[in-house]
Amino acid sequence: MTSTCAYHCRACGGHFTSLEAFDAHREGPAGGNRTCSFPESAELVELTGTCKISDPTTPSVAVTIYSTERAARARDYFGDTNVRQTASANAKPATAA
Repeated sequence: MTSTCAYHCRACGGHFTSLEAFDAHREGPAGGNRTCSFPESAELVELTGTCKISDPTTPSVAVTIYSTERAARARDYFGDTNVRQTASANAKPATAA
Protein backbone atom coordinates (compact mmCIF):
# COMPACT_ATOMS: atom_id res chain seq x y z
CA MET A 1 0.00 0.00 0.00
CA THR A 2 1.37 3.42 -0.95
CA SER A 3 1.34 6.24 1.57
CA THR A 4 0.49 9.76 0.51
CA CYS A 5 1.78 12.97 2.02
CA ALA A 6 -1.04 15.02 3.52
CA TYR A 7 0.93 17.68 5.45
CA HIS A 8 4.25 19.46 4.94
CA CYS A 9 6.43 21.25 7.45
CA ARG A 10 7.76 24.53 6.06
CA ALA A 11 10.54 24.62 8.66
CA CYS A 12 12.14 21.21 8.05
CA GLY A 13 10.52 20.07 4.77
CA GLY A 14 9.13 16.89 6.35
CA HIS A 15 6.21 14.96 4.83
CA PHE A 16 3.45 13.60 7.09
CA THR A 17 0.43 11.31 6.66
CA SER A 18 -1.73 13.17 9.20
CA LEU A 19 -2.02 16.28 11.29
CA GLU A 20 -1.39 14.08 14.33
CA ALA A 21 1.98 12.99 12.88
CA PHE A 22 2.85 16.58 11.97
CA ASP A 23 2.02 17.78 15.50
CA ALA A 24 4.07 14.94 17.01
CA HIS A 25 7.24 16.20 15.34
CA ARG A 26 6.91 19.70 16.83
CA GLU A 27 8.35 20.46 20.27
CA GLY A 28 7.75 23.41 22.56
CA PRO A 29 4.76 25.21 24.03
CA ALA A 30 1.70 25.78 21.86
CA GLY A 31 1.68 29.36 20.65
CA GLY A 32 5.34 29.69 21.63
CA ASN A 33 8.67 28.99 19.99
CA ARG A 34 8.10 25.50 18.58
CA THR A 35 10.87 23.56 16.84
CA CYS A 36 11.05 20.42 14.71
CA SER A 37 12.21 17.21 16.34
CA PHE A 38 13.74 14.24 14.63
CA PRO A 39 11.39 11.30 13.91
CA GLU A 40 13.12 9.06 16.50
CA SER A 41 12.40 11.45 19.37
CA ALA A 42 8.86 12.05 18.11
CA GLU A 43 8.21 8.27 17.92
CA LEU A 44 7.18 8.43 14.27
CA VAL A 45 7.34 5.62 11.72
CA GLU A 46 9.07 6.15 8.37
CA LEU A 47 7.12 5.16 5.26
CA THR A 48 7.89 5.57 1.57
CA GLY A 49 5.26 7.19 -0.61
CA THR A 50 4.26 10.01 -2.90
CA CYS A 51 3.67 13.71 -2.41
CA LYS A 52 1.36 15.79 -4.59
CA ILE A 53 1.30 18.92 -2.42
CA SER A 54 3.98 20.95 -4.19
CA ASP A 55 2.90 19.96 -7.72
CA PRO A 56 -0.26 17.84 -8.16
CA THR A 57 0.47 17.22 -11.86
CA THR A 58 3.97 15.87 -11.20
CA PRO A 59 4.02 14.08 -7.83
CA SER A 60 7.27 13.44 -6.02
CA VAL A 61 7.77 9.70 -5.64
CA ALA A 62 9.76 7.61 -3.17
CA VAL A 63 9.72 10.34 -0.52
CA THR A 64 10.02 9.58 3.19
CA ILE A 65 6.67 10.20 4.85
CA TYR A 66 6.24 10.08 8.61
CA SER A 67 3.26 8.53 10.36
CA THR A 68 2.31 7.76 13.96
CA GLU A 69 2.95 4.29 15.36
CA ARG A 70 -0.77 3.93 16.12
CA ALA A 71 -1.67 4.56 12.46
CA ALA A 72 1.05 2.14 11.31
CA ARG A 73 -0.44 -0.61 13.51
CA ALA A 74 -3.88 0.06 12.01
CA ARG A 75 -2.45 -0.10 8.47
CA ASP A 76 -0.75 -3.40 9.28
CA TYR A 77 -3.93 -4.83 10.79
CA PHE A 78 -6.38 -3.74 8.10
CA GLY A 79 -4.04 -3.89 5.11
CA ASP A 80 -5.77 -2.68 1.96
CA THR A 81 -9.27 -3.37 3.30
CA ASN A 82 -9.63 -0.04 5.12
CA VAL A 83 -8.36 2.50 2.60
CA ARG A 84 -9.99 5.33 0.75
CA GLN A 85 -11.76 4.02 -2.33
CA THR A 86 -12.16 5.90 -5.59
CA ALA A 87 -14.89 5.36 -8.16
CA SER A 88 -13.97 3.66 -11.39
CA ALA A 89 -13.90 5.83 -14.51
CA ASN A 90 -16.09 3.18 -16.13
CA ALA A 91 -18.81 3.39 -13.48
CA LYS A 92 -22.37 3.89 -14.63
CA PRO A 93 -24.01 7.17 -13.59
CA ALA A 94 -26.67 7.01 -10.89
CA THR A 95 -30.22 6.99 -12.11
CA ALA A 96 -32.93 9.24 -10.69
CA ALA A 97 -35.38 7.48 -8.39
